[in-house]
Amino acid sequence: MADDLLKFIAEILQARLGKIASIGRLYAARFIIFVKNLKGNELDETLYEIKKEISGISSVHSCKCTCFPSTAVMYASEVENPAELVVKLIK
Repeated sequence: MADDLLKFIAEILQARLGKIASIGRLYAARFIIFVKNLKGNELDETLYEIKKEISGISSVHSCKCTCFPSTAVMYASEVENPAELVVKLIK
């Protein structure tokens, strides 16, 4: 069931961000999304809608579940090396 839940979350991310982002799974239930040219209110609104949709998942294949998504935003300008973004987001 857990793998199916992760696939469902990935489908939500792909549907909302597929054309404007690169999406990957880091580990467990952690995803990383690189977005280009989406800033300020537009980014906040998109993340809000994604969190709302994921929070609304109540079952997968008739198995009840509850999701509590959280997000963190970092900008490439905050680090010198892009790999630092991943390290900082994992912490």
